[in-house]
Amino acid sequence: MTEAARQSVILDYGIPESRAVKVPAPFDICMFSMKPRPTPSQPRMLFIGNDFERKGGDIILQAIKNRRFSEESVTIITSKKSDEIPDGCYQKPVLFGSPEHKELFRTHDLLILPTRMDSYPQVIGEASAAGLAVVTTKFALGAPEVIENGISGIVCDAPEEVVPRALELVGNISALDAMKLAAYQRMHEKFAPDNIRKAYLENPWN
Repeated sequence: MTEAARQSVILDYGIPESRAVKVPAPFDICMFSMKPRPTPSQPRMLFIGNDFERKGGDIILQAIKNRRFSEESVTIITSKKSDEIPDGCYQKPVLFGSPEHKELFRTHDLLILPTRMDSYPQVIGEASAAGLAVVTTKFALGAPEVIENGISGIVCDAPEEVVPRALELVGNISALDAMKLAAYQRMHEKFAPDNIRKAYLENPWN
């Protein structure tokens, strides 16, 4: 479902490139079809990740400690709360597809995921479909399939770049609004159910 996975199959198993077919991930975009909200004067950022350090949660905490992010501007969703996570930032995980899940997306503007390694983090597609801009890293291996870099989100070369790039966005409301709308439109065009179905059915190796 990603170019990274396709290249891995080609290199690791010696499959001819012409026989390695990439198909789009079947995101359930209909579940997260709310249009982006107008960005408030104080945009809100969202981090979601149970494997906290691998997902870069420690980088978010450091930004809060250094007062680059205010506690009020960030919501941290992870399964185990450490003492280092401020109470004002923390929220327990919610059930996928629940009203609480949709409300999280509805009340935030930017997903920040400074991940150090992810095969295909579904949350970047779900957040984009819900009209959030996304700032993540190239180590989210599916990011280039979901994000048009610089237009519908930002794909950073290193986890440490996520915080400054996020700060640039929250400091420019018009740019953030444009990116949110582009993310929503891209997901609902590229990953529309009919387009996914067509890609699978027209796969020559079915």
